[in-house]
Amino acid sequence: MGLTEQELQGLYVGRTKEQIDVINYFCRDAGCMTSNINDDEFKKIVSNHCNLDEIKIKAIDALGIDEDETNEIEPVVFHGYDFGEDSLVHHCANGEWVSSIYQITWIFFSSSQIFIYRYFYELDQGDSNECTSEYFYKDVTSFSTESSTTTVNEGDREIKIKDDTFFVVVPGDKLKVAMNTSLTDRNRDIIQAMKQKLREKKG
Repeated sequence: MGLTEQELQGLYVGRTKEQIDVINYFCRDAGCMTSNINDDEFKKIVSNHCNLDEIKIKAIDALGIDEDETNEIEPVVFHGYDFGEDSLVHHCANGEWVSSIYQITWIFFSSSQIFIYRYFYELDQGDSNECTSEYFYKDVTSFSTESSTTTVNEGDREIKIKDDTFFVVVPGDKLKVAMNTSLTDRNRDIIQAMKQKLREKKG
């Protein structure tokens, strides 16, 4: 996503050195005169700002829950790059696509309700946003996963990216959760446990 020097300078205003490094990583063409951080260095920045255990503490506080009372099944965490229209995208050397927004979602289960906390961190701006939701089991239609293709803009080109997503489906709405870096065999088993718990509660 090559930008003119003037456009880049505009993006730098008010940003820290780390945020400028991230902007360069996404916006400067490879091989330019200015040295860019590499893929591993970018992912280190992600891990520094998106610690799963620290976000879990934020989640419990924001939801106002007692973790001892939300142990119907083990709390679940999903995380991944958010490829929304406001994100910048980059194609890594190993073929992976990353974006400038990272999402972490914690889900907690009480005997009667599901509590969901979503945290979004904008790596190029240093801003974070959080969203909380809670549902009674009877109001949840289903849990589902989907491997879909998301269209993003890289400069003047439209790129299609494979995107693994988890959905909490309720009447009239689908809550979307990024999980493109956390769709592991363990989480597949956890999703099955979530579906089984929902069937039990609705039954």
